[in-house]
Amino acid sequence: MINDSDIKNKLFEYYGLVYYFQPTHKEHADEEWIKLVSELSEFIYDNYQEPETVFAGCKFHFEPVMMSAYLRIAKGLEDNLYLLQSEKVKDFLIEQLKDKKWLSGHANFLRPLIMMNDRNLINDIAKNMPHLWEANFANTFLMEAVAKMKIPGFRKEMEQFLNSGAKILVRKAETYLKNEGKYKPV
Repeated sequence: MINDSDIKNKLFEYYGLVYYFQPTHKEHADEEWIKLVSELSEFIYDNYQEPETVFAGCKFHFEPVMMSAYLRIAKGLEDNLYLLQSEKVKDFLIEQLKDKKWLSGHANFLRPLIMMNDRNLINDIAKNMPHLWEANFANTFLMEAVAKMKIPGFRKEMEQFLNSGAKILVRKAETYLKNEGKYKPV
């Protein structure tokens, strides 16, 4: 199924639409974006599931294709910053984070929320969605956001990265743990 050229062509068509997103009606841009991203996510979910090939707790084909899609989505959002200010877009992304269907793809829905650069939002996500701290890739994005935004209260979560073996994660966790007391509460 994955080698089917029609599927690949449709995927690349979606990639172009999210990367170069141009709404047909500016006043409904957020709704158009949500519809497009929903269609793309469902398309990937339906066509790139390979349960027999699992790596790091992620479905091998699903996760890289979702990651690729969401890198393009992030680029499209950079060119349409008004979408990052949309409550509808924010609510949509938060709902996707709560949906267990996307468990191995949660990092991809988290990235655009981090781009909103909202300490309160990231604090709420980090506190109220503990499953993200356990999900591969999502936990790294969340850790980096909490550390970068200097949000206190996540000592236990940061300590899990001290033994990760990844030097950059260890360094960020150590810096956070050393300075957490200086961070302003959210």
